[in-house]
Formats: sequence, structure tokens, C-alpha cells
Amino acid sequence: MIRTPAKRIGVMTGGAQGIGLAVADRLLREGPVRIWDLAPGKNERFVSVKARGADFDAVDVTNAESVREAADRIPEVGILVTCAGIAGMNAPTWSCPLAEWNRMLSINLSVKFHCARTVRRRTASPPAWSSTSRVGGRPIEKGPLGSGRHRGPVKKGRSE
Repeated sequence: MIRTPAKRIGVMTGGAQGIGLAVADRLLREGPVRIWDLAPGKNERFVSVKARGADFDAVDVTNAESVREAADRIPEVGILVTCAGIAGMNAPTWSCPLAEWNRMLSINLSVKFHCARTVRRRTASPPAWSSTSRVGGRPIEKGPLGSGRHRGPVKKGRSE
């Protein structure tokens, strides 16, 4: 059971669809949830989660200023789940254009830094933090860039 004290809010990045939406749905059973994503989800489950009380903020979590502005609207964060991520283009790593690689790193890795850093600086006691990423670990000559395996940084615990 996840306990989010009253007045503390669960923040979910990448929560408009997929795994992020499922986690946001689960967090909502324990307390208030704020979903940070680029655009609201367009499926029935997202509509259901919103109808049951989840708030949605259009936030570019790859941009530190956008994250700061969103965090300023939250009194206290009880749990931060950074699930925003992309698989990237389906091509061998060696053929990946640099711009695509940098986009993947920004979405899959920098998001964790921006969100954890910003939320921790605004929270009296450290929130619980769970993080997943879509950056797959594989030989350089094989496999699509974001092979779907969640082997990027995975951290569970306190954001201290």
C-alpha cells in the first residue's frame, strides 16, 4: 500500500497513457494525483482517471523551467513517479542520428533529473520516488534504440 499523507500529492510523469496511466490510476486510490504529460490521454481509462479526481498539467518534463512552473502549483509532493519515456526510432544504435539520440536521452534521462531535483527542493521531507526508463541496454550493433526493455536508470526509494 502506498501512503500519501493528506495535503501531499502524488506526481506522475508520462501518466496520460500506458504504464504511466496505470500507475496514476493506482496512486489515485491512495490520495490526490497530478499527471504531468505533454498532452492529455485520449482513451477511456484516462477519462476515467480524470473523472475520479486526478489533475492534469500539460508539462514539458524535458524542460527544467516547465517542471519548475508545474511544481510551483503543488503544495507538497508525497510521491514522484517518473515514467515519461520513449522507445525512439527502430534502428541499430550505430545508425541513429545524433538529434534522435539526444531527444531520447532528454526524454528518458533528463526528465528524472529535472523532476527529482525540482520536487526535492520544494518539499520539506523527501518524497518517495520511483523511476523507469526506456533506454535499452544492448550491443551497439544490434537492436532498436529503445528496445522496450526498461533497463535505464531505475531507482526506488527516497529522493535524498
